[in-house]
Amino acid sequence: MRALTKGFGITGLILILFGIIALAITKLMNWYVYLHLGLGVVLIILYAVFNFETFLDRLKERSTTEGSKVFVYSGIVILIIVVLNVISFRKSTRWDFTATSIHSLEEQSLGVLKKLTAPLEVTGFFHAKNQLRERFKELMEIYAYNSDKLTFTIVDPDKQPGIANKYTARDGDIRFVYGPEGKLIAKYDEKVLRQALQFPVERITYFGASLQDPGYEKIKALLAKEEFVDKEYDLRIFKSDAPLPPEYDVDPKPGNLYITYVRQDNVVQEVSEEIFTNAIIKISREDNPVVYFASAHGERSIDDEEQGGISILKSAIINEGYEVKSLQRSLLQGVPDDADMLVIAGPRSPYTKEEADSVDRFLEGGGKVALLLDPNISNPKLNPVVSILDTGLEDLTEKWGVTLGKDIVLERHLQLLRGQTIDPYIISQNYGSHAITQPLSNRATFFQLVRSVVKSKQANPDLTVTELISSSAGKGNSWAERDINTLINKQNAEPDDQDLNGPVSIAAVAERTKRPAGKAAVESKLVVFGDADFVANRYIRQEEFNYDLFLNTLNWMWGKQEQISIRPKQLRSSKLLLTPKQTNIIFYAAVLTIPELVLIAGLFIYWRRKSR
Repeated sequence: MRALTKGFGITGLILILFGIIALAITKLMNWYVYLHLGLGVVLIILYAVFNFETFLDRLKERSTTEGSKVFVYSGIVILIIVVLNVISFRKSTRWDFTATSIHSLEEQSLGVLKKLTAPLEVTGFFHAKNQLRERFKELMEIYAYNSDKLTFTIVDPDKQPGIANKYTARDGDIRFVYGPEGKLIAKYDEKVLRQALQFPVERITYFGASLQDPGYEKIKALLAKEEFVDKEYDLRIFKSDAPLPPEYDVDPKPGNLYITYVRQDNVVQEVSEEIFTNAIIKISREDNPVVYFASAHGERSIDDEEQGGISILKSAIINEGYEVKSLQRSLLQGVPDDADMLVIAGPRSPYTKEEADSVDRFLEGGGKVALLLDPNISNPKLNPVVSILDTGLEDLTEKWGVTLGKDIVLERHLQLLRGQTIDPYIISQNYGSHAITQPLSNRATFFQLVRSVVKSKQANPDLTVTELISSSAGKGNSWAERDINTLINKQNAEPDDQDLNGPVSIAAVAERTKRPAGKAAVESKLVVFGDADFVANRYIRQEEFNYDLFLNTLNWMWGKQEQISIRPKQLRSSKLLLTPKQTNIIFYAAVLTIPELVLIAGLFIYWRRKSR
């Protein structure tokens, strides 16, 4: 037993030392500190009990002096590490080691390619000495590998001026064209014609002598059928020997048909996956939904390029294939007739009941609405009792199964040298089971000054309500603080019985499908976030997955499931964003436990060698 306890003394001292270091840095008497101090004291007592005489003799030996030196040197090393951490904390430098995965495509790109139904031609116009030529080739080979619908060519404007002049292209232009080329059919064949009409058609031309030609009559009869009548094809007839416009580029014979397809094109000048995928989305979308951003109540502006504006978000939405408009008038007149979706992002003044009713009617009619509602705080100069102001939309969200809290969600974070802090920002990886957040698994989103958004206890059973995002779990790690007056005036907060304990939901979706008798189903969707900062220019690119979160929200509301994904990141800033739980794990494992174990192991090895 005595031999076993010989190393207890030094091990106990090391445990106590690291317990004190942890307490000094975090200012928290937690399990780590209690364990180290308690176990350290127990080991020293055991050593003293079983090795008291040896301990007195050891104090007189030369080896004890040498061991003391080792202990002092170890303390100096630890002190140096702490000092370096202090310097790095106060004079931090950010390094970008982004993994761009240049030999593979992101989820969004793969999803977009998978949904292509027509041929996609990409032509890069590059001089032989253009440095982007090779990068274009490499990236296009990856795209072509993932889709048999895509083909690409490289054209040198100097060596092939005819092609370049045809498209008025210059060096560096990259032209995307979606849709098949015109198709010449030798004679009327219903099966062949049906196949040809599976893609969007601009017009059908019949080459014959008169409107009474049998082939022309058959085409008219086919297009008059119910499956084609709504498409309103432009059917024309040309005499086969008459001069044709240059766009036909064929040599027709009597009885021939020529299908002119709708071909969408887009020209870009940058070589990157993000730019290429956005170009494909634009030209391959069959619809062009309109997204209105309300702006009559001081909401964030889609044209504001400052830190608090959302101009970056506007560009991102356009790249997803949507049309973006600003709604500058009041909603008293209702939501515009051409609106497919409505976004209210951070109103500064309350909506009237009539305006809220307009939003409700839009939802009832199958509209899609996203509400980004900051917890606006009253002015202490006007009212000494500080509180959260009404938005005028609380009754609306409640009707649709979502309760909007008059609170501020707080979260505990552990910061090196500052110890534990309580902050009004949320770093979350806690997501509900939903299509919007499914691609964000194990990825963090950031929210600054956010309120609770929870499923209503009285939610209508016709509604499907899902809580999307939550603050950190664990007792006291996060909560929705309802005593706003004390929080603001005294800068003090601790969870109590009046508060909503974490994890606290900060975003939710409500959806409902109605099927009126004899009519098409009406699908209504509402998404509510307790924050609008997360889409501001300041954060939408810096916190890269905030960008994906909102675009996924729009695509889910409109039903574009293939565009719900993580987007290419090489043109965006990238950084490691850790949740409070992850920060704690890394701190205690890397900063304390690993050095501690190395030190104990080293001292045991030294002690053993000296004992031989």
